[in-house]
Amino acid sequence: VLLPPDSEFRLLLTNCIMRELATNSIPCVLTGLVAACNLICDSSILSLLVEKVMKLLSSKSHLVRTKALITLDRFCQISPSLWLEVESSVIGRLSDDDPSVVSTAIQILAKYLSCNPERGLLILDPVLHVQKQIDENRLPAEFTYRGMTGPWIQVHILRVLAKFDQLVESSDSVRTSVSAVIEKHLEEEFTKEAMNQIL
Repeated sequence: VLLPPDSEFRLLLTNCIMRELATNSIPCVLTGLVAACNLICDSSILSLLVEKVMKLLSSKSHLVRTKALITLDRFCQISPSLWLEVESSVIGRLSDDDPSVVSTAIQILAKYLSCNPERGLLILDPVLHVQKQIDENRLPAEFTYRGMTGPWIQVHILRVLAKFDQLVESSDSVRTSVSAVIEKHLEEEFTKEAMNQIL
């Protein structure tokens, strides 16, 4: 939305979104998050919204938590420097009870994460746990695509693992777990045909 900085409608729009994000109604909150993703393009406004969106990551609704992550992703696209502020909150969602929230968190981490050895195990352990759930077909049916469980999540998991190559090499237990993931991808089920289906 192209509005001049001094537009009254711009201020009204921001206030409406903030009001929606602060309600107890899940549909209203989701509407506010969708509006924030699609209507906010000015980095100067983000500081008013980021904290409210991060609080929604603890919502009882998995739909709200997922959409809040997507909104933070959008904010980081507008202002990449925001990643340092939201990184911990995104990492925290790796332990979420809902697989769609965890999947979204992994996707965002694969996009923005930089190698930080201090946080390596905080990230690798839950990510490898998700990979184990995929290998054991423990994700809900909606994560299965043409007979493969979570193919897109697995791509993002590999991207996350690639960011911690030095940590993987320095830890025998982590190296063993990661090697098992890589070997599985190179074996029977991960054929060219399967990869073409994913892509």
